[in-house]
Amino acid sequence: QLEQILAEALEHNFGLMAAEARLDAQLAGTVASRASSLPTLTVNANKNESRRSSASGIQQTPVNKTYGLTGRFNWEIDLWGKLRNGYRGDLADAEAAMADFEATRLSIAGRTAKAWYSAIEAEQQLALAKRTMDAFNSSQRIVEESFEQGIGSALDVRLIRANLASSASTYELRLRNRDEAVRNLEVFLGRYPKGELEVAEEWPEIGHTVPAGLPTDLLLRRPDVLGAERDLAAAQQRKFEAKKAMLPNLSLTLTRGTSDKMTDNLLDLDARRVWSRVWNLSQPLFQGRRLKANAERAEANHRVAVANFTNTALTAFKEVEVALNEQSSFSSCLL
Repeated sequence: QLEQILAEALEHNFGLMAAEARLDAQLAGTVASRASSLPTLTVNANKNESRRSSASGIQQTPVNKTYGLTGRFNWEIDLWGKLRNGYRGDLADAEAAMADFEATRLSIAGRTAKAWYSAIEAEQQLALAKRTMDAFNSSQRIVEESFEQGIGSALDVRLIRANLASSASTYELRLRNRDEAVRNLEVFLGRYPKGELEVAEEWPEIGHTVPAGLPTDLLLRRPDVLGAERDLAAAQQRKFEAKKAMLPNLSLTLTRGTSDKMTDNLLDLDARRVWSRVWNLSQPLFQGRRLKANAERAEANHRVAVANFTNTALTAFKEVEVALNEQSSFSSCLL
């Protein structure tokens, strides 16, 4: 039943759907970033109309109409690799988003399993409270009969009635806890929380333990560790990109088209063509320390990513050590 519940949760959980949509948005942003390093080609069609006053100022000239059709090619030449660094940073961000999505899947699967176990526990607690209440109810009849026959005391009657009332109160509490646990599980499954889901009544048997001697490289499979490493890689590329923004920039612009007073002649690319070729070399000199501040911010973000990755790795080791210690302690208690 747990396998079926996990499959349903991974298919219908709305939190996981939102994480998948965020991943798709991040991947689309990576494609857009890749396009910034490629040439652009645009086509422009225009119609110009003008009319001026004659030299005497009394009479106006006829309306002058000009039609144009041009194509424009523009390419920022990535001499220093700044655009490539930006794309690599976005690509690392996309890989980090994929790791975050896998972490979300694992988290939802784990929380669903925990909710399922909690529902089983709540069901067993409810059954225990019901048996306890029934036992006190039976004892109450025996004690009251004994009191009526002069064998028991009034104190015994009061005590058994108090115990019965307490057990009834506990039963109602366990009933509310069971309903809340079931509804919580239904929300993870993407269902309306009616409280009608049937869960198992007994715990599953777990007969396998974690084998000793597993390599620490297995920690690299953890999505949170992988995501932190990709965040670090993205921060490093952002640092390189910010520093290279201070270097000269070279771009090439090519324009070719036609211009004429008649629309029928716009496709005559030989006789009526107009063209231009522009090489542009620019070097930023003063921008109010904006570029230097961006470089300093990227450097600081890189240090943050290093610290986060180190902390994530240490946390992963700690969780493994704690889990192994708890398993060893639990096995010792069973023995």
